[in-house]
Amino acid sequence: MTGCAVGPDYVKPNVDNLKKWNDYNKTEESKAVKDSTKWIAEFNDTALNSMVQKGLANNYDLKIAVSQVDAMVGHAETIDSNFYPNIYLGGASTRVHNSKDVTSSAGLTYTNTAFGLGLSNYEIDFVGKWRRADEMAKAELLQSKFALEQVRQNLVAEICLSYVKLRYLDDALQKAEQIKTYQSELLDIDKARVENGVITELELSKTHIELLKANDRINEVKSQIKALENKMCLLIGVLPNTEIPRDKSLAELYERHKIIPKGAPSELLTRRPDILASEQALIASNANIGFIRAQYFPSISLFGLFGQQSIEFSNIMKHPQSFLNAGLGVNLPIFTGGLIEGRENMAIAYNKQSLYEYKKTVLAALQEVDTFLYQRNISYENVDSLKTQEEKALIEKNILNEQYLSGVTLYATFMRSSINYVNTSGSLVYGQLQFLSNEILLAKALGGSF
Repeated sequence: MTGCAVGPDYVKPNVDNLKKWNDYNKTEESKAVKDSTKWIAEFNDTALNSMVQKGLANNYDLKIAVSQVDAMVGHAETIDSNFYPNIYLGGASTRVHNSKDVTSSAGLTYTNTAFGLGLSNYEIDFVGKWRRADEMAKAELLQSKFALEQVRQNLVAEICLSYVKLRYLDDALQKAEQIKTYQSELLDIDKARVENGVITELELSKTHIELLKANDRINEVKSQIKALENKMCLLIGVLPNTEIPRDKSLAELYERHKIIPKGAPSELLTRRPDILASEQALIASNANIGFIRAQYFPSISLFGLFGQQSIEFSNIMKHPQSFLNAGLGVNLPIFTGGLIEGRENMAIAYNKQSLYEYKKTVLAALQEVDTFLYQRNISYENVDSLKTQEEKALIEKNILNEQYLSGVTLYATFMRSSINYVNTSGSLVYGQLQFLSNEILLAKALGGSF
């Protein structure tokens, strides 16, 4: 039985100054990226796909979030039970012996047995108290589900970020070992040149220092790879030292990047789980106002008891005595010392807080997308510049190689140009890492469900 529902009905708030995204030069339409569920598949990297699936199956942060959703389901079921009467089956058997001092039935022993069905204070929801509570519980349940999706997206993004950085470090290790080989050759050359009086010990010392730096760089990169591999083991829920698979190189991953579509920021309001979760928190706080205000009104409850009893258990079904007890209870607050008023003021304040949190979350989402879009184009242009630098360094290396073979240039000069080429190539790969990292963060900021 229900009547009206007190308290304000939820109205979706407006967010001021929603505009189109900035139309940056390299931000064009792409239908392929609009299906965000296939975002990772665009890389066509079997190792990355495998680790993402393992992470979604094994990650403990994700399992904790799933358990939280299950808990909120139980909470919603508990609140929903208030719409139904609670009926209990009860029974009792009491053995009574009257003493000889009792004038009536002296010395009589008998057993009193009773069974009954009871209706325990079923509250009629005239003013919508439990409907508001149910609205609040369902909003909190949805909030936990959106929070779960946010944990899921954060996990997938973190796996992707770790993987592209790992592939960068793999490439950096290879280049560091290559530079060490070049520096070792240069050291042998300079030792011979010192013996022949061509250069001084000071110049030889500088070459030796560069070799030591190359060796230090190798150890540093190896340490970073080990730490990152263990971090990825934690993300995908496996033991440390588990082998992390590799597939595509960083350059290959970069070549498979897609162009992010432009569109209206208002679309984020229906895609980003943090915004959706924040809105559900606002809905819950709004419903809580109605739940508190319902306490100003009288609560009307039904209660009752029906059953049978008998002095002897053997007669409980043959010659029972029936009993029926039913009633209507009313509870009306007359004076509470400001208790309900205080709760109402607190609920209103929390509702305002939830509204501000919602608007803040929306603006933060727009800021993230706008920033990542801008950085995307900057890093894209940076990669183009680094590609040109690598091409120029390769041309210089090839020219010096020809001059060395012709006897015009020293071998040491050619070796130093080779080192410069490797370093320039490493800068290009680092630029590609920066671009891909920004790409992953942008995809997450756009609310893609990966």
